[in-house]
Amino acid sequence: MEHDILQSIKLEITKNLKFTPYLRISLHPFIAQSKSDIAHTILCAELSAEPAIRFSAIRTITSNLLPGFTDLFHALFQHSITDDEKIQICIYLATYGNSQTVELF
Repeated sequence: MEHDILQSIKLEITKNLKFTPYLRISLHPFIAQSKSDIAHTILCAELSAEPAIRFSAIRTITSNLLPGFTDLFHALFQHSITDDEKIQICIYLATYGNSQTVELF
């Protein structure tokens, strides 16, 4: 059941982006709680969205300590992102960082 709901959300977000930014942001905690592959895919896609949605996705990932985003955060850190986003990424990398994280800093 949960898989079906997340799959529907993923299709709506990726297919035609009908969800408003507010709705997309409000869905992030729900998506994160599932900790499924689909949830990971959705949150990965949200990292390339507009800044408010991206920050919400980053905050959701870091506050739920979801594994599997280290490489994406390394790449994102090299782009023009806000200081708040950098702080959230650093918090995440303190837990899930690797040898590339040390080189990043």
